[in-house]
Amino acid sequence: MSRRLRRACLIAVAAIAASPAAALAAPPPTSVVSIGDSYISGEAGRWLGNSANLALSRDGTDRACVFTLGLCASYDKSKVYVEGTDVDGCHRSDVAEVLSAHLPVGRSINIACSGAVSDNIVRASNGGTPDHGETPQADQLAPIAAATRVKMIVVSVGGNDLNFAPLVTACFEAYLTLQPPCSQTQAAALSDANIAAAAAKIEHAIDEIRAVMRGAGYLDGDYRLVLQTYPVVIPHAADARYAERDPLRIVDGCPFYDADMNWAQDVAAPRIGDAVKAAAAARGAEVLELLHAFSGHEVCAKTTLPVTALTPPSATRSEWGRAVSASTIAEGDVQELFHPNAFGQAAFGDCLSAMFAAKRGSYSCTGAGGIAPGDMTLAPLS
Repeated sequence: MSRRLRRACLIAVAAIAASPAAALAAPPPTSVVSIGDSYISGEAGRWLGNSANLALSRDGTDRACVFTLGLCASYDKSKVYVEGTDVDGCHRSDVAEVLSAHLPVGRSINIACSGAVSDNIVRASNGGTPDHGETPQADQLAPIAAATRVKMIVVSVGGNDLNFAPLVTACFEAYLTLQPPCSQTQAAALSDANIAAAAAKIEHAIDEIRAVMRGAGYLDGDYRLVLQTYPVVIPHAADARYAERDPLRIVDGCPFYDADMNWAQDVAAPRIGDAVKAAAAARGAEVLELLHAFSGHEVCAKTTLPVTALTPPSATRSEWGRAVSASTIAEGDVQELFHPNAFGQAAFGDCLSAMFAAKRGSYSCTGAGGIAPGDMTLAPLS
């Protein structure tokens, strides 16, 4: 080797030793991605509990308030629903579950959209449909999978496939118009056939997520795929703070018959969860069961208090779901009703943090009256 060549080699080796990054590209950041519908997009994240006050900060519950000289002078939903989703209706909030969670990853990414059904996850090339002007979520996932090292994908979907919103509407309209309880008139909506059809749609969405990840070079075991179920937002009738025909059920946002409260707890919400869990089992996905995540913090539960000028919002005593009342409809958007508020999203985030830290498997995450959103309990799903 000539003296000149030897000197050039020594210089090159020294340069690499001094700057390893010059020889090796930096690894991509790790990530967790949330996909699906309003219960994970952060819908109703604008609110801290429920107040009947239509003015100013609504007793401190409205996070969209713009303060001028110490007073709430106007409202700006973009403070809460970020990245333009205050306008397009996807309502991805700044306190959405994946953002409220404390996750040891470089990026927490939320591509869920309020109102989404399973077809809104499926790639456009396979018949998926856009939602609120956005491309299907599996198509949005592809560049994320390429640019980051995805550690977990958490999915909330199925409720809209089973027409959850019209079902809730039928229940409170029955109470307000003195018609028969919705548990008598709407049971067919959750028939075995409908549950099976919804499960099949969810399975197809799972297949699409798996296909995108394989296309990005992932093996199925390289990341965790978690499907979460839905919480019950109203309590059992025995746990409600108002009797069935007490006018405060209407004022404070729980206009439901006793029979329908019990049906929601014991039949409707579990049945919707059955579709999610059946799809997860069929496709080898994990489950995060959130059925009783709001236990003790449901709307009108005895263990909660409505927010007033004398009772400020409280993570431990306020309701974690958005109430169904004339005042809550007037204060915000109808689509926010019956969804997790900022406290509820924080509780979901705590569940997700615990799920991420746990070994692979399926779990239930439950709350209790008087606890804060950071004190949720995760246990193996039996």
